[in-house]
Amino acid sequence: MKFNFDKIIDRTNNFSAKWSEMNKNFGTNNLLPMWVADMDFLTAPCVMEALKDRLEQGIFGYTTRPSSYNESIVNWLDNRFSWKINQEWLMFSPAVITSISLLIQNLTQKNDKIMIQEPVYSPFHSIVESNERNLVISPLVKLDDGSYVMDYEDIEAKIKDVKVFILCNPHNPVGRVWTREELTRLGEICLKHNVLVISDEIHSDIILKNHKHTPFASISKEFSENTITCMAPTKTFNLAGLQSSFLVISNPYYYEVMDKAFSILDIKR
Repeated sequence: MKFNFDKIIDRTNNFSAKWSEMNKNFGTNNLLPMWVADMDFLTAPCVMEALKDRLEQGIFGYTTRPSSYNESIVNWLDNRFSWKINQEWLMFSPAVITSISLLIQNLTQKNDKIMIQEPVYSPFHSIVESNERNLVISPLVKLDDGSYVMDYEDIEAKIKDVKVFILCNPHNPVGRVWTREELTRLGEICLKHNVLVISDEIHSDIILKNHKHTPFASISKEFSENTITCMAPTKTFNLAGLQSSFLVISNPYYYEVMDKAFSILDIKR
């Protein structure tokens, strides 16, 4: 099937955040709104057809998630990344940032240290600080060719007493698809210092040819037990407004804690 990526869609009249809030945030509408990561392309026809089928029923009551929901995730991760997970590791969440904020609230304490790598998606800063945790920043290193790498020596120097490392994999906004070797070195540092990894992998499907996404938790059983992965179909299929994401948690303790946290909010898994 061929797709028309040249068709211009006017989104200025449908409450699109990237277009409608541009003047409020930047003082002008004469900009290309690249500050929000959603696309101005039509959503895939198969997704549109599924939504149309629901619309035709004309009833929008409470819904449940059938077993096929989890099965589709398991199959997708296996087919795309050769990452074999159990359905019992999956947990539904409205959004990745919602998940990370709840993880911080329930797995750390006030004033605990949380490490991020700048430059990075700005909500990583705000959700740490708004939850009254202390930010520890390890800047990425920009090379002469414009690409970025992790500064492992800096991470090692600053990671003492850090409780959580928030990883952006692939990285937003520098565009790095971290290699298995890079992730392994980072993971070994986190295991050494008993630092939990929250891996935001929402952009894992949108990478250029000749690059391969490696789910951080897929590298080893030890990494899996020390990682909570946050993913969603929203970037891949341009569905951000539909509020759907999921967590992969193989560690029974973390799963139990987060299951209770989501239950308190009446977000059913």
